[in-house]
Amino acid sequence: MRHALAMAAVAAAACTGSSAPGGSTGGLPQVACTASPPLAPVGTPVVVRCYAIPGAAGPAWAVEPPGASLLPRAGNEATLTVHAGSVGPSFGDTVFLVRATYRNAAGEGTGAAAVTMLGNTWIARSGAAAVLAVASDGTPLAAPLALQGTPGPVLAMAGRADGAVLVAQNPQAGPPVRVHDRSGVALGSFDAADAGGAALFDAAAPPRAIQQMRDGTVWVTGGTRPVIYEPGGRFRGRAAEAPAETMGLTQLPDGRVAVTYRYAWGIGFYDEAGATLTKKAIAATAPSGESYGAAGALLALADGHLLLAAAHFAPAGWTGTLLRLDPELRLDAELAASARVPRNVPRALSLAGSALDAAPSPEGGDTAATCPRRFAADLSGSAGCLDASTDFLGVAHLGPALAGPARPP
Repeated sequence: MRHALAMAAVAAAACTGSSAPGGSTGGLPQVACTASPPLAPVGTPVVVRCYAIPGAAGPAWAVEPPGASLLPRAGNEATLTVHAGSVGPSFGDTVFLVRATYRNAAGEGTGAAAVTMLGNTWIARSGAAAVLAVASDGTPLAAPLALQGTPGPVLAMAGRADGAVLVAQNPQAGPPVRVHDRSGVALGSFDAADAGGAALFDAAAPPRAIQQMRDGTVWVTGGTRPVIYEPGGRFRGRAAEAPAETMGLTQLPDGRVAVTYRYAWGIGFYDEAGATLTKKAIAATAPSGESYGAAGALLALADGHLLLAAAHFAPAGWTGTLLRLDPELRLDAELAASARVPRNVPRALSLAGSALDAAPSPEGGDTAATCPRRFAADLSGSAGCLDASTDFLGVAHLGPALAGPARPP
């Protein structure tokens, strides 16, 4: 959620641009620039328009950082494009600054528009400690990237505010949470035990979902009491006890932390510290003769709505679906029937712009093997598989990469 708000702020700044000093009746050129759209996936041409007063010659165009194609057009326009072939697996949300310089008798004036190109999504292989980077236009990038020093299998992933990637793994293989930079290099591990030496996770209740919250703490579901870490990985405590093992995890704009838990058609809401839990039944009603169940992955939207992965049971069989719930947990919209997944409820969700990426649940019981998929964020359809393989579990979008290396935990 913090990432979505930051991107909205960048988009707003891109629309206003900047101006050189000078008055409207003389002096240096006053330049204003806009970008449309100001936020885009790679491969999408972005039109930048600039205007200068008083009368001035130009513009001369420039863009930074390097890596983008900038093609001048007739008049006061240029087209900015970042192609998937020009980005590597570590590419995160990146702001490109397009500058236009005009000249008149008094000198030069420069304006600029900011364009945010959405970064990659990483999807984690379940059978190995490796991730596949997928560009924001859906293009897989190169071979899977190994997560060095992490035995795996990877169960969940999330970005951290400093640009590092948090990787939850099977606790039988090693520390339950590992930290990596975007090249796959290991930066360290989170605590595996509490102050008394008791393991935080075990084979019966391994990590299920992981997320850094707006206060910097990192929550990990899996047991009946989600584990809360300090940003650097030190064990802080456990949240209040849920009725069963916790699964889905997300933070709402008001700071509450929402979870799903096994065997319940409901959602639990923790206060930001995890001290109290309020349970609420899901009020979504399926069409006549059909029903919903198996609440799983959660994703909070900026307007306070929730996306919930669930099963849709119908006479012809069941499918994995996505439900958009309003703040009262009433059904606002459901994934288009043509996009639902036969006998597989998405295990993890990641949103970037208008794309909603989902990792599947592992095969077993009545759950069929399937591929990781990209859905439309408005639930109107699906772009299909991100990769043909079925051995994926975790998914995470790479947000902005901060300057300098990510810090060890």
